[in-house]
Amino acid sequence: MLSDENVLLAVEVEAGQMHPDTNVGKYWLLHDQFKAYKKIVLFHIYTPLFNSYGWRMKLGEFYAGKMKADVPIEYVLLDYRSRAEEDYDTVLAEIKSKVQEAIRREFGDKDI
Repeated sequence: MLSDENVLLAVEVEAGQMHPDTNVGKYWLLHDQFKAYKKIVLFHIYTPLFNSYGWRMKLGEFYAGKMKADVPIEYVLLDYRSRAEEDYDTVLAEIKSKVQEAIRREFGDKDI
């Protein structure tokens, strides 16, 4: 997570948990009850070989869509489930590049 008190950028990585929807819905609760950010950027990443109940993954996307009415959220789903586990380094490099691009856009020229 990275924040400047106005924008929250978060990365949720699904590797073994079977409830990816909670990793989306908790930002609705955060915004509603604790901190109303001007913008939330949420990267939701499904790693190679991640497997959950199909309806749980659809529910996460559903939450993100419904949240947009109340929460200024940019939901970025990166689904790497079809990639081979051996491709981990390539996947990690792609993710880092996309997150760094969002950091520069939201916070200026900072490196993580």
